Amino acid sequence: MFHPTVTGKITKKKALTFTDSARKSPQHVELSGQGIVGATPTATVTATPTATATATITATPTISATPTLTATPSTTVRITPAPTATATVPCIIHPTGTIAPTITPSATPSPGPQAGDVLIAGGDTGGSPVDPISHTSGTHSTSGAQVFNKNTSAFDAVGSMHTDREAAAAVLLENNKVLVVGGERCFEANFGGTEGYECTALNTAELYDPVTQTFTAAGSGSCGSMIAARAGATATLINQTNGTTFLNGRILIVGGTSGSSFQSDTTPPPPGSGAPTGQVAQNTAEIYDPVSDTFSPVAATVPVPSTCGARQTSPCGLVNHAAVLIGAGSGLDQGRVLIAGGDLVSPLNQSTNLAFIFHPTTQTFTTAGSMNTARESFSLTANLTLLSGLTSSAVTALAAGGITAASNVCATAGDLLVTTNNTGEVYNPATDTWTAVSNDMNAKRAAHSAVLLLAGALEDQTLLAGGIDFEAGTFPSTCVAGTSLTQTTTASADLFNPATTATGAFAATGSLNQARGGQGFGVIGAFLNDPLFEPLVVGGECSIGTAASYIIGTSAAASSCDVNAQNDYSETFDQSTQTWSLGPNAPASGVSPSAGPVSANLH
Repeated sequence: MFHPTVTGKITKKKALTFTDSARKSPQHVELSGQGIVGATPTATVTATPTATATATITATPTISATPTLTATPSTTVRITPAPTATATVPCIIHPTGTIAPTITPSATPSPGPQAGDVLIAGGDTGGSPVDPISHTSGTHSTSGAQVFNKNTSAFDAVGSMHTDREAAAAVLLENNKVLVVGGERCFEANFGGTEGYECTALNTAELYDPVTQTFTAAGSGSCGSMIAARAGATATLINQTNGTTFLNGRILIVGGTSGSSFQSDTTPPPPGSGAPTGQVAQNTAEIYDPVSDTFSPVAATVPVPSTCGARQTSPCGLVNHAAVLIGAGSGLDQGRVLIAGGDLVSPLNQSTNLAFIFHPTTQTFTTAGSMNTARESFSLTANLTLLSGLTSSAVTALAAGGITAASNVCATAGDLLVTTNNTGEVYNPATDTWTAVSNDMNAKRAAHSAVLLLAGALEDQTLLAGGIDFEAGTFPSTCVAGTSLTQTTTASADLFNPATTATGAFAATGSLNQARGGQGFGVIGAFLNDPLFEPLVVGGECSIGTAASYIIGTSAAASSCDVNAQNDYSETFDQSTQTWSLGPNAPASGVSPSAGPVSANLH
């Protein structure tokens, strides 16, 4: 993005030249920015590229084409005046400060045209010939999207997102649209002769409209962008029953990483290659207002520690944490959001057990009781069922599984110390304490699916299915080289029943037909009192105890993980029999299977 501070003009070359190290295919360049606001508006300019791709000047700073490499080392964009001068009205980003409250009661949503369906969008389509090890994250992001159609039990293709993205967050709005926030865009890159993958955190968001079945850019009132780039952030709808809550219907977006990273399984890039130095977690937050379509900064920051390990030079933040609304009952601070766990620096670096509460009335964060275990990439689900000692208005939250990483203690940069948990714990907002679940899950799991069953034979229980067991080194102190990280997916599933004991208990339930992790998931028929309420898992990855992983629904998964992995694209869970049945295979619409997509139940 460019933001001029003084007027000027291009001289001599009469062009802007962009040079990078990409190879093997055309580059796609998009410029976005704002001009100088003066007494007399200046002429609007348009960009016409001399390269094969067409660069579009829009208010949204996104790159819509799939990132590929080119043999041409540079792309030149020539700037020519528009035929007529047009006054430009600058975007106004809300200044940091308290955001005005919303006290209008929330309207009860009416069923939309895709009510009960499940949206699956984005993710990573996996590996590349440039890499000796197959990866399902941080390689090739996708913009593809599809909807599982409740009525036909099939996948329907819908309009793609405008930007390839993974590690994003998605949340259903009260207007039945789905907001997809941030994430990162990953693609092949070459620095100093070293081939690998670059990932850049995104400061853009998109809205899916079930009426038009298309995505549009979000944030028209904020210059088409979020306040900060955020990959691995959380997005939580502040929505209360009494309709008088501050920020009611708005979205709280917390943490995530900013910047760019580069990875290669061969040799590191040579000094001076220009390779990005990595992404760093943020301790900031922002609010999205769907009425004004704006992103506004939250003045307060998350009170994480100021220092994180010997090698950490920037402030600590949160990434791959979890958040859930806990202030939905009478007698509690309406609209409170519990934010827990995550990594203080970057994924697989320094997991934390810290927890925080966001208060919408004051728009501040306070420190909550800490979890018993440091966790990242875990599940956090609210549960309305009563536990021992809680009042009828209590909302409890279950934290389950996740990764515990302490790579920050390793003497050598790049070494890892990582394990995965099979434990769970319950947060009691009345006492601000976490209590361990009375037993463990039947498998270690991170990046799994977790669904609170609000209807059906298993009402009030939480279904946890699949997941990945990440391991590197031996706790508490034996580190290994980063290339020694192993991944193993599981097909097992557990039910958490809060009524079994005072702290709830896990019990094994029917296993998936296909071991998978990082899958998309949702609930078919999850609208108001729809009796179907059938959990769904889609895609994801399989891995068998090495560093490699493969996309479910592809031939690579069938040849490397399981002969049926190409056809086991989706599965549905029957609550009455506690069994999983294979659903439709990867859609013939051209949408590529992916790992780590965002998903949302449509209303």
